[in-house]
Amino acid sequence: MGLVPQANYGAPNAQAKNYFLQVPSPFNYDRWDARVDHSFGANNNFFGRFSFGDQVTPTSSRFGVGQWIGGGSTTNDFSRQLVLGDTHVFSPRVVNEFHFGYIRHNPSVLGTATQGVPFAKQNNLALFPFPEPGFPSLLFTYPGTESGTAEFSSLAGGNSVLIIENRFQLSDNISITRGNHTLKMGADVRRLKEDTLFGTPFYGEYIFGSTFTSSSNTPGSGLPFADFLLGDPTTIGGTQMLNWGREREIYFGTYIQDDWKVSSRLTLNLGWRYDLFTQPVDAGNLGSMFNDVTGKYQVPGQNGFSRAIVNGDHLHLAPRFGFAYQAGSKFVIRGGLGNFYGMRDRNQQTTQFSNNYPNIPQYTAPIATPSLTLAPGYSINTPIQVQIGRAHVLTPVT
Repeated sequence: MGLVPQANYGAPNAQAKNYFLQVPSPFNYDRWDARVDHSFGANNNFFGRFSFGDQVTPTSSRFGVGQWIGGGSTTNDFSRQLVLGDTHVFSPRVVNEFHFGYIRHNPSVLGTATQGVPFAKQNNLALFPFPEPGFPSLLFTYPGTESGTAEFSSLAGGNSVLIIENRFQLSDNISITRGNHTLKMGADVRRLKEDTLFGTPFYGEYIFGSTFTSSSNTPGSGLPFADFLLGDPTTIGGTQMLNWGREREIYFGTYIQDDWKVSSRLTLNLGWRYDLFTQPVDAGNLGSMFNDVTGKYQVPGQNGFSRAIVNGDHLHLAPRFGFAYQAGSKFVIRGGLGNFYGMRDRNQQTTQFSNNYPNIPQYTAPIATPSLTLAPGYSINTPIQVQIGRAHVLTPVT
């Protein structure tokens, strides 16, 4: 308890609303761009641009800067962008444009709980065996459940959310003019790589109830904080993914369009586009989706299912039509219609399924109740291990 500061506010010996601290809210943002343009002769122009952006927004612990036991985190927004383009004029009637793009985006939230790892190891407090270790949350609720009435506020470092996104894009477009027709055609290829590590609470939690300090002869006796001083939690929890999710997907699109000047008054725009949105997969075949037919979780690449688990819709043919008609010297009528397709919404059920069972742990531990439990089945010093199987189970090893 030496990590928790002394009361400095309110009435003497107050048990609530007895601490006040005004902490700063800094904000840092660095950004710059660099561009180069070059002509390789009269018919070829090249350009390149690199953009850099770093935004750091720390949220201080309620006990002050550097006091990880009171929470706190740092929200990052790091981006790197590279764009290359080349325009080549083959003839006055044929022009080609090529583009390459790359974006790396890191909007991760870094919790302060990692700063508590040395303290936990020094005091033999069992850490959860997650890819990103940190000091677990300590909850003090009378029923020993996560949502019960609390005796005191929880103690913990801040939670984390880790996301690293890389996007690559290649596109090429060519324009050809022949008589009263202007043909445009091209292709677009995109590659997405998104690595994620989620969990709530991210570093696990020990929940202390009025369990082992209560008396069956005195209903309502016992205190969660007293159970904490004994080192005996009522239960544990936490759902950090057991491995990083590595989502991968590819998009391909191609089109052809004809701008046809039928007469001096009428121009038609006729075209077709095809979009292929491949189904996302996980590079390590992690996670699952719930199969409402079998009532079970379906993992990637098993039981006749693909790595994407679900079948994609690959018939995205999109016709386009437009026109412009000059009805008078000052009056032009324009119109158009077409089909358009877009990438599906990103969520845990359809794209980021690595954040599902069995890549998130289940827990097995002795059930503790004030009326039935005579002795603790484990303590905050009991090592926690992952039992690998169809269900990855976290269990205290006694």
